[in-house]
Amino acid sequence: MLNTNRKIIFISLAIAIAAACVFVFEGIYQEAKSAAITKLNQQQAIYARQAARGLEEFFATWTRNLNVLSGMNAIIADDREGKAILKLLYETNEVRITEIFRVDEKGVIRDDFPDSDAVGLDISHRKHFIAMLRDHKPTVSEAFRSIEGVDSVALHVPVLQGTEFKGSVGILIDFNSLAKRYLDVIKVGETGYAWMISREGTTLYTPVPDFIGKSLSAVEKDASLSALVNAMLQGREGTGEYTSQRIRDQHVNTIRKYAVYFPVRLGNTFWSICVASSEQDVFADLTTFRNKLAVTMSIFFFIGAALSTLGARAWLIAKEQEKNARSELEIARQRHQLAHLSRVNMLGELSGSLVHELSQPLTAILSNAHAAQLLLEHSEPDLNQLRDILGDITADDERAGEVIRRLRQLLKRGEVQFQPLRVNELVEEVLKLLRSELLDRGVTVQTKLAPKLPVLQADRVQLQQVLINLVTNACDAMADMPRAARALTVRTELDGDDVVLISVCDAGTGIAEGKLEQVFEPFFSSKANGMGLGLSISRTIVNAHGGRLRAEHNPVRGAMFHLMLPVSPPRTTQ
Repeated sequence: MLNTNRKIIFISLAIAIAAACVFVFEGIYQEAKSAAITKLNQQQAIYARQAARGLEEFFATWTRNLNVLSGMNAIIADDREGKAILKLLYETNEVRITEIFRVDEKGVIRDDFPDSDAVGLDISHRKHFIAMLRDHKPTVSEAFRSIEGVDSVALHVPVLQGTEFKGSVGILIDFNSLAKRYLDVIKVGETGYAWMISREGTTLYTPVPDFIGKSLSAVEKDASLSALVNAMLQGREGTGEYTSQRIRDQHVNTIRKYAVYFPVRLGNTFWSICVASSEQDVFADLTTFRNKLAVTMSIFFFIGAALSTLGARAWLIAKEQEKNARSELEIARQRHQLAHLSRVNMLGELSGSLVHELSQPLTAILSNAHAAQLLLEHSEPDLNQLRDILGDITADDERAGEVIRRLRQLLKRGEVQFQPLRVNELVEEVLKLLRSELLDRGVTVQTKLAPKLPVLQADRVQLQQVLINLVTNACDAMADMPRAARALTVRTELDGDDVVLISVCDAGTGIAEGKLEQVFEPFFSSKANGMGLGLSISRTIVNAHGGRLRAEHNPVRGAMFHLMLPVSPPRTTQ
């Protein structure tokens, strides 16, 4: 009877210990698996967001450039000078675009560089032209096969004479080249890659060339993909899972894929990017962890079984408890490592910040180049004006190069190059640089510059970029206000004895309640095409100078941004 009881107790303890081991093993393993999937999704999201922002900024930049063209009298009249401008713009950008063209109000192509065969082609029946004719807003076409057999996308900007529609000016972009630049480089783990669809569900990009241009539902039959695709077609962002029999262009057995999808917003339309990786990328880092955990649980089981029959051997109990404690500490350490994802956000900030910070000098270079071209068309061009324009182009080019060098130093945590800086001169330089844009936007600027401010030790290029960002953001905030109400105030003053204060006040829509600090977070933006990096980068620059950048509500209307910079000895007056 005693032996029978011992057997029952042993079997009961063995079953209890085995159940406990299985429960603990499953709980820890599932938590580690969840952490691994979360880590993978976060990496995928950074790649997807980076590619989307790059594509959006590419089209936004060209929309701004074409808007400048559409307002020129020569382009409106489509005369010889206008044709020369179009040809020059194509020749200076032929590595980025495949064609530039002018379409009349009836939808017939009037000029096309370099494809003269396209002149006379009627595109009035195409959806994007009909949308532009109706709304008088820039439009992006669906991807289509051009006359030359190249998968292309067209960007049209309306040409208006007053309110009268005079056609459009646009560019043709090699879509495969564009996709390769932003999507083909995405590699996550061993199997991760990106694909992209249009708002109508057409496959715009995938590593399988035969699928491009076809409906996604026609090439991927698996029903598990439907929910993810439906969310993508609604312009949403998120994560999902689906099964597939492909990894890039290779056929495999049915596998589960983990994906992140993100929209690319292009004004009248949108695309959706999906970055997907197979489950083998998720489990690659878990295999060793799982084996170690299984060994640990097996040891725990046999120890428990031994304790059920060898209860008198206390030294073995103490030894196994010590082993178990060490195992638990090792498991906790590995779980902590799985959750560690520092440094990945810096990758997204690098690519976005270069585009964001260089847009001003590059736009100025383009505008000055156009002006120089127009002057050269005169029989007796004003050489002094040409020298001034070339000087401006040189200065803007040097400033762009300086920005790149400064941003690289900032990313590497290098020291800021401090030099003597007069704050009032900095403000005047920035306002002079932005004078044309302020005039175009109908913004009235008032400056209140305190005299005899101390000379600071600071990096001129970086602080110039901060102030440019604050002023352009203020202009954007007032874009929907009546022109008479677009008032911008820039003030400098001495705050106490050791801080110089620069304030930028606008009369725009203001900042929503509770968002005063959120506006400085990366990727937070209230603008439709904003990247959400400007204020985050600006605060980083100001912090590197030992200063502060904060926002507050304007008591009357709008928002106020205060840039506070410490005074460094020796103090002289300006």
